[in-house]
Amino acid sequence: MMIINSINTIYCYYCCCCCCCCCYYYYYYYYFYYYYYYYYYYYYYYYYYYYYYYFYYYYYYYYYYYYYYYYYYYFYYYYYYYYYYYYYYYYYYYFYYYYYYYYYYYYYYFYYYFYYYYYYYYYYYYYYYYYYYYYYYHYYYYL
Repeated sequence: MMIINSINTIYCYYCCCCCCCCCYYYYYYYYFYYYYYYYYYYYYYYYYYYYYYYFYYYYYYYYYYYYYYYYYYYFYYYYYYYYYYYYYYYYYYYFYYYYYYYYYYYYYYFYYYFYYYYYYYYYYYYYYYYYYYYYYYHYYYYL
């Protein structure tokens, strides 16, 4: 009995020990398993979360950046062409203003030129006519 009891005790001890070790082993096995599971779960969660917001802010940054420069160049060329046409029409009217100015200037110039031309023409005409009759008259008078 003693041997049997001893063997049973040893067997029991061995079994208990083995059982405890196995339980301990599986306990820590599943503990670390779930630990790493949740670790990687949160790791990837924050990774995608970060990635998502990074992409989101990058997208909107790019979007506003693009539209900012778009409107910047839009208004830039708008004012560029505005001033371009402004000065174009300015010089255009400036040109026509001087054109008509010189036009009227020469118009009146030739006008007065011909005026004085005919004036002196008739002046000499009557002058000649007067002296012609004057001499003619005296000539017959003294005859």
